[in-house]
Amino acid sequence: MRIALIRNGRVERVISADIAFARTLGYDHAIEHPEAAEGWQYVDGVLVAPPVEPAPEPPAQPREITLLAFYTRVGIDALTGVERASIDDPTAPQESRLQAASLRALMRMLDAVKDKMVNLDDPRTQLGVMTMAQAGLLTQAHAESVLNAEIQSYEQ
Repeated sequence: MRIALIRNGRVERVISADIAFARTLGYDHAIEHPEAAEGWQYVDGVLVAPPVEPAPEPPAQPREITLLAFYTRVGIDALTGVERASIDDPTAPQESRLQAASLRALMRMLDAVKDKMVNLDDPRTQLGVMTMAQAGLLTQAHAESVLNAEIQSYEQ
């Protein structure tokens, strides 16, 4: 027989033995039960299994698309604009020169993307897209679409 040995309202051990013998082992209770396991509770004469802990949520998969898919989302017109706007003009105001440098840095970072996959949740990606919008190369709606549109199978 399968016997649950209980001390202080908790199953401490489960053994295979005769119930009469199990009652001589010095536990508060010895109860025959086919499923009891260590850690179960003995409440008001009933063996109770511990609550089943919900399985942890699997980590969210990164929202990644290929570099080509990212460029396609941004669009050729915007990319052409990025190329033009990234040219440094030494006679331009400092703010324009900084913006051009930011766009050049963005393009270098995209060229260096690991495995040629772009993580749409990466703060650097989001900053780069917002920089294009601030430079007037993308509308705000287009920038949000680049970052938030549902990923299609052909973009992976």
